[in-house]
Amino acid sequence: GSPSAAASPSAGSSLTGQPWALSAVTGKTPAFQGDVPSYQQHDYTITFNTDGTYSGMAACNQIAGTYTTSGDSLTITAGASSLAFCPQVATDTDFGTIFAHSLTKAATYTVTSDTLTITLTDGGTMTFGPLQALPSSAHLSGAAWLPPGAGTPAELSQPRGVEIETA
Repeated sequence: GSPSAAASPSAGSSLTGQPWALSAVTGKTPAFQGDVPSYQQHDYTITFNTDGTYSGMAACNQIAGTYTTSGDSLTITAGASSLAFCPQVATDTDFGTIFAHSLTKAATYTVTSDTLTITLTDGGTMTFGPLQALPSSAHLSGAAWLPPGAGTPAELSQPRGVEIETA
């Protein structure tokens, strides 16, 4: 018989059935390269389901849609998704818009070992690894969370000589 148009079992089974977490993204137009810190990777995930649908997270927004594969080619069609502003630590890069937009430019994919690489129509790439369980509050421990310009913890513990008048 002739081979079917569906994805080969090896490609399909390795693409589907597990959540993938974004670890890096590159773009050609505009030129962009970003590594997603491990503590942010759980915010940028995608799961390819065996029924041709996908779902995931782009920062605090849920994303979903459909996809098709043929050989190593991959076409992703975004469905409805919320694109709300997501609160974040000021020093963190928000990959949400880049992630959601780049998915729709998928051209081909490869799965090797535990890495999924999607190559985009403009030559950029998205690299994913398996979604790791996060230790609770891993990136919060040991950090002093202060508003910008508030000073150091030592300065905050010292009285600053501010007098408050009460009526």
